[in-house]
Amino acid sequence: MKRFSVRRSPVHGKGVFALLPLTVGEILVEYKGKRMPWQQAVQEHEAAGMDGHTFFFGLSDGGVIDGGQGGN
Repeated sequence: MKRFSVRRSPVHGKGVFALLPLTVGEILVEYKGKRMPWQQAVQEHEAAGMDGHTFFFGLSDGGVIDGGQGGN
């Protein structure tokens, strides 16, 4: 049985949604990319003149993984 799905999200284009209850610390997938603070991610995104499309994944510690930089 599928544990999650990827579909349209009202937040930002596409999102990943759990289809079954998750346990604390459970690993679903590994999201790779450059890890940094949110402010740095926003600054780099703006400096690169991007069009608004991002591959940011927010972390519970307040950081972000930018999958657009060396990600999968």
